[in-house]
Amino acid sequence: MKVLHICTGWPLSLQGGITNYVRTIAEMQYKNGMDVHVLGREDEKKYEFNYITYDSKIRPFTCSKLKDKHALKFIEEYLEKEKFDIIHIHALEYVDWDIYSVVKKYKYVVSLHDYCFICPRVYMYTNGQVCKKYDEKKCKNCVSFLERIPGYRKLNKIFNIRFPHIPQNITKIRYQKFSDLLNHADYLLPVSNRVDQIYKESGILGKSKVLHIGNVSAEKYVEKFDYNVDGHKIKIVFLGRLTEYKGADLFIKIAMDLRNLENIEFHFYGYAGEYDNKLKKANVINHGKYKQSELTNILKQFDMGMVLSIWEDNGPQVVMELLNNHIPVIGTKMGGISDFVTNKNGYIFDPYSDNEIDKLYKFLENLSTEKVYELKKNIKRTITPEEHYEQLMQVYNEVCN
Repeated sequence: MKVLHICTGWPLSLQGGITNYVRTIAEMQYKNGMDVHVLGREDEKKYEFNYITYDSKIRPFTCSKLKDKHALKFIEEYLEKEKFDIIHIHALEYVDWDIYSVVKKYKYVVSLHDYCFICPRVYMYTNGQVCKKYDEKKCKNCVSFLERIPGYRKLNKIFNIRFPHIPQNITKIRYQKFSDLLNHADYLLPVSNRVDQIYKESGILGKSKVLHIGNVSAEKYVEKFDYNVDGHKIKIVFLGRLTEYKGADLFIKIAMDLRNLENIEFHFYGYAGEYDNKLKKANVINHGKYKQSELTNILKQFDMGMVLSIWEDNGPQVVMELLNNHIPVIGTKMGGISDFVTNKNGYIFDPYSDNEIDKLYKFLENLSTEKVYELKKNIKRTITPEEHYEQLMQVYNEVCN
């Protein structure tokens, strides 16, 4: 089988969710005898499979028009030349939004890794508010015409200047262009049920099948685990990069409000950035950055983990890593988190409900090692990359046959 993956916006060697996924899938397909091509940004790394780059005038993650007919012509000619059995689209930040006019004559699937096809901001979160779906009127007023200017947001942040907001139709045009692409795909492949739901509620009604991403930590999962129920202080860890979207302020608020509890203590591993001093004030123990290879040993120190996204987090890998290491998760009811976390293997709550946050506080106030042990017993591993690969190939075979 001959396949083309389209993943533009970044070099494929970049350590990121989508690039890591495409790189892994392409390598597995190549090793299984497939003729694999990947279209992406210029990259210094060399690959065993065919890696193709091209120039585009479009700026990645722009809030302007996605127009470059010359680059689109390059893709069209490449498709005609290579005659792929199937095209797998992942990210189009570097591609003309008329891409459907080029791929419509071929069999193709689209992975819905995030919300880039219906939201120029990708996160569907702005000005402290989460967006539940594409809304023509609301979205039109989200992006200002001035955001077409390179460096606009950086200037806004540095000088704290309140530029006049000039609504533009960029979100409407983008939605119309990409809705044609999505609605005519042979398959849409959302990474979680919530991603699938958001696209459907946004009017995208193409045939879809949820495929959870495989995580390598699932390969090392073992059913049996050791846990000492001796009444020790319960250590709760937050992993990753502290940002507004990932619930940095919520994490600090929880730690601050509960800093005097004797039964728990809060820890952080990752990049704190501007939140460093706030962590100290909340008595959070900051261990700093870590390497992915160190994660398994790091997690042996902790009883529970926190994943507190306040946006509709598409398919957070950290949830999978925690569960696969027998760490119960305290998570928000956002995005793909609730596909994996329940009150049987952790604790899940609505970050926008004061009532549910109060219930979380009561849960933590009464948390014991015995309760943690019960939660650990209910943890099941997530799927492995190999299992995900098999599910993906079933889709490919269905489409091609």
